[in-house]
Amino acid sequence: MKHFKYFLLSVAIIFTITSCQKKVTPEIQHILPQSIMDTLVNLGMPINRGTNPPAIEGTFHVSPFVLKGSNIPYDQEGKQFADLDITFYDFNQNDLSIKISYDNGPEHGEGIGAYIMGSGSRFTIVTQMKIYYNTDQDSAIVDFVYSGTLKNDGIKDFYYANFMIDNFGNQSNIWIENGQGRVIYDQDGFSEKTSTKSVSFNSLLHGACEVK
Repeated sequence: MKHFKYFLLSVAIIFTITSCQKKVTPEIQHILPQSIMDTLVNLGMPINRGTNPPAIEGTFHVSPFVLKGSNIPYDQEGKQFADLDITFYDFNQNDLSIKISYDNGPEHGEGIGAYIMGSGSRFTIVTQMKIYYNTDQDSAIVDFVYSGTLKNDGIKDFYYANFMIDNFGNQSNIWIENGQGRVIYDQDGFSEKTSTKSVSFNSLLHGACEVK
């Protein structure tokens, strides 16, 4: 069952989060407390702060997608995961909310909150989701973080992080444990902007679910 614990890279999710909040920093801290942020930073996750992030839109292909750091005992730095296709859209300059989708497997989820911060061309997106594995019987709450530098034709130095908040007992043994997380990055340093999405061959199934 260990291969199921790579769930965070075997995902097919489309989620939508909006907010009327004007003060972004408290909302980000609510999603990603300083203790979790410190853990991810120690694993190698860059955090770009600021209230003037770039207006990021489009789909980006992340490959090779390689493990930078992890606090999971069986993980090994340098492990390569399936390529990631991630889409950013409907960026809201007023409240710094954004909509995101990414494709890679058998999960669907409900967004609890998502905000973008940064300055100039550098950005960090923070989101929390309740996710489900195939059916609603197996669920978990996970924090996700994305960082990079926006260019005209792609994202430079794209980084991704996940952190398990609550796996609700992990009765089916499909999730990583509470408090475990990974930082994964585009090893060649550039994620191209694309109009198409690739197919992940290591996924158990492929699908998408719109969540509001």
